[in-house]
Amino acid sequence: MKESKLCEMINSRVQVEGGLFLKEAVYFRRTGKLKLLFLIKRPVTSALREEVQKTAAELVPDCVRSVEAEIRRAYFDEEILTGFLTDYLKKHAPALSGCLALEKVVPAGEGKKTRLLFRADPAVRPYVEQNRFPYALADLLEQTFCEPFEVEVRYESLLAEGLPQAPEGGYRRPEQLRRIYIRDPRPLVGSPIESPAAEYLIDMEKPRKSVVLCGKVERFSYRLTKTEKHMFRFTLKDFTGSVSCLYFSSEKNLEKMKVFEEEGEHEILAQGELREDERSGLCFWIRDIELCSLPTEFTPAPMPSKPAPEHYAVVFPKKIELSAQENLFEAADSSVSPFLLGRTFVVFDTETTGLYYDLDRIIELGAVRIENGVICEGFHTMIDPERAIPESAAAVNHITDDMVRGQPKIEEVLPDFFKFTRGAALVGHNIEFDIKFLQFAAKKNGYFFENELFDTMELARENVKGLPNLQQKTVAARFGIDVGSAHRALDDALTCARIFLEVMKIKYPPQKASA
Repeated sequence: MKESKLCEMINSRVQVEGGLFLKEAVYFRRTGKLKLLFLIKRPVTSALREEVQKTAAELVPDCVRSVEAEIRRAYFDEEILTGFLTDYLKKHAPALSGCLALEKVVPAGEGKKTRLLFRADPAVRPYVEQNRFPYALADLLEQTFCEPFEVEVRYESLLAEGLPQAPEGGYRRPEQLRRIYIRDPRPLVGSPIESPAAEYLIDMEKPRKSVVLCGKVERFSYRLTKTEKHMFRFTLKDFTGSVSCLYFSSEKNLEKMKVFEEEGEHEILAQGELREDERSGLCFWIRDIELCSLPTEFTPAPMPSKPAPEHYAVVFPKKIELSAQENLFEAADSSVSPFLLGRTFVVFDTETTGLYYDLDRIIELGAVRIENGVICEGFHTMIDPERAIPESAAAVNHITDDMVRGQPKIEEVLPDFFKFTRGAALVGHNIEFDIKFLQFAAKKNGYFFENELFDTMELARENVKGLPNLQQKTVAARFGIDVGSAHRALDDALTCARIFLEVMKIKYPPQKASA
C-alpha cells in the first residue's frame, strides 16, 4: 500500500484539514505491530488523534495485529526553527546570542522529542543554569510549534575561535532585517507606532506576534460580520510583495476608516500580528494604522544570494521556433504594448505534490522568456521530489511517479532557473502560489528570487470586463488562446505569457501609427 494512498483513505473518512502526510511507517514483524507517524499542518487535538488511530486500524491489512498512529504538527523545517531561535536570542537573551551556537537538530522521528543540541561558552554557564534556559526554551518551542522539544547544552569554548560559520555558498541569515523608512506619519486608528521603519513583505515567512509593515492599500472592502463586528479587508502592497489584511474596527473608528473609500492612492504604516490563514496563507491582523508617504524612489536591498552560474548545467533553454511565434500574433492587431518594449519578463508555472509550499514539493517547472514583447525562449524540466506523488495531485496534473523518477532534483535545477530569470520580472497566474514554492526551495539552496512580480489573474481582474471567473482557461478563452495541456507547467506558462501580452495591450494600449 502506498503511503499517499493510506493518507487519502484516512482523510476521506476523518476529513483532516490540509490532509495527512505519512512521514514514517515501521512494521515489527515479530509482534505484528505497525507504527505510523503522520504530519499535518494544523494543530493536533486529542479527538483527531483518536479518530486517526481508529481509522488507521480499520484500514490496514489483517496481517497487522496492532497499529500505533502518532500525529505531529509539521509546522517548521530546520531553517525556520533556526531563524526563530536567532530572533528569540537577540530579543530576549542577548547575553547568550554571541556565546551560544545551535550545533544539531535531531528530528522527532528519531526519538520521542525533537532534540536541539547547543554548544555554549563556559562563561555563560551560570546564566544558563540560573535561568533554567534549556527548560524555558523547550517550553517556548512546544507552545510555538505544537510539538515536544528537548534542549541540551554542552560547554566548550567559543569566544576564542568564534561561532561556527555557515558552509561556503550556503544560506546565511541577514544580520539585520531589511526595512522601508516611511515619511510624514499621521496617526489614524489605534496607538501611535513607535518605529517609522517597516519590514519587507517578501521577508514575512511565518506567523509573528508583532510586526510593522507599510504599503499601498488595494481592494478595500467592508462588511458587518454575523457577530456584528465591523470588519475591513484589504491588500497591503509594498515594493517587494503583498499580504491580505484584516482590521476589526470599533464604532468610534468607523468614520476614520472611510478615508480608504475615497479615490486616489492610500499609503499606510500598520502594526499588528501575522497569522496563518487556511485559505490565503499569512494574513496581517492590524491593530494600529498611520497614514504616511512611502519613499518616491526605492530599490529593495538584495539578500546575500549565490551568484547565477556562468553556464547552464542541467536545464538548457530552447529557442521558440519562428512558426510557433507567428501563431501568437494571429490577431489583426499584433502591435506590442509600449510597456513591454525594452523590458524582459519570465512567465513561469509550477506543478507540485500539493498545496503547501513548506510541506509539498515542485515536480515540474516551465517558463518562457519575453523580450520586447516577443516570446523568444522556453525553459522546462521535470523534477524528482524524492517522495511519492499523491493521487489527488496526479489526478490534476497527470504527472506520475514514473515520470519524475530519475529526473533532476530541485537543488540541481535552481541554479539554471536563477540564471534564466536574471534581469527579468516574473509573471504568473495567481503568482503568489508559485512564487512561494519557488522562494522556499530556493532559499534553502542559497538563492533569492526577488524579481518584480506581475500576476495575470490580478491584471485580468482590473482590465478585462465581464469575466465569469478568473481561472486561466477562462481568461485565455476571452482572447481565443489555446491552453494546450492544461495543468502542465510549460503549456500553462505559454498560455499565461499570451494572456500577459494581451492584457498589457489593454492596460497600456499600443500607440496608433499616424496616417
